[in-house]
Amino acid sequence: MVQRSRLPTAQQFGKGFRLIAYGLIALGILVTGCSKEADDSSCSSCHRGLEPASPNHHACVSCHGGDPRSADKQTAHHLMYGGKNPAAPASWDKSCGSCHRYQLGRVKSGLMYTNTGMIKNIRLTWDSSGKELYSASGGTGYAPDGKPLQLRK
Repeated sequence: MVQRSRLPTAQQFGKGFRLIAYGLIALGILVTGCSKEADDSSCSSCHRGLEPASPNHHACVSCHGGDPRSADKQTAHHLMYGGKNPAAPASWDKSCGSCHRYQLGRVKSGLMYTNTGMIKNIRLTWDSSGKELYSASGGTGYAPDGKPLQLRK
């Protein structure tokens, strides 16, 4: 009489391994939760219905600042960029500009931000040569071909 081994076969081992793996995944979901909120910070507990700006922008505080662990409104908002307006241009360097330096440079040098077009037209109206470029804040602008232009203040 041939005695069979009590060790599991490869097929039985694979079936048991998959069962354990699925169990661990289910346990992980139960423990950590599964949320459709923008992030797991305290932001979504008060600001209901928030959606991520894009698949690359998950946490509110990475763009807007603040304290994501505080449930107290004043403490949570204390370190926000831009005060009551987190999109204020004064905070762009800390918020958008921390990841999007090139795009922020282009926005800050655009006609709408610098007012260069309005200033040039006013100067031309009053018989100025119009060769120098001025802006409300100085800095660098860009020509249509992408070459940098120095803007006077």
